[in-house]
Amino acid sequence: EIAAGLAVLRLRRAAEEEEKRVKRQIREGQVALMKEELRGMRRVLRRLGHLSEDGVIGNKGRVACEVSTSDELLVTELVFAGLFQDLDPAQLAALLSCLVAEHGFGGSGGKGKDGKKEDPVAMIRTREMREPVERMRE
Repeated sequence: EIAAGLAVLRLRRAAEEEEKRVKRQIREGQVALMKEELRGMRRVLRRLGHLSEDGVIGNKGRVACEVSTSDELLVTELVFAGLFQDLDPAQLAALLSCLVAEHGFGGSGGKGKDGKKEDPVAMIRTREMREPVERMRE
């Protein structure tokens, strides 16, 4: 009886040690993945000019830190591209609403969902907005 109990205890202890070893390996793998993801993020921030080669946050990085809605990098690229300059309040509101609402760009032939003709200025601004996005994808 005691020998059987000791055997069960040894098996249990071995299983616990194996569990600890596996958990440690998983944690180490997750850390490695996070490090690789962080390196990728840094590469993107450097390429966009938000970080210097030394890892110092630049003006674009500071602006991105202050953006609290939408895609911070995209909004910062649009600001530095000058897209918001020379817009009247209605155009600015329309453009900014594109940054917080999700919708698709359909091939509607220049007509909105309601069948009315779209504003040509809005269509031009939409095209201009896509340019920094395409630069970010490169």
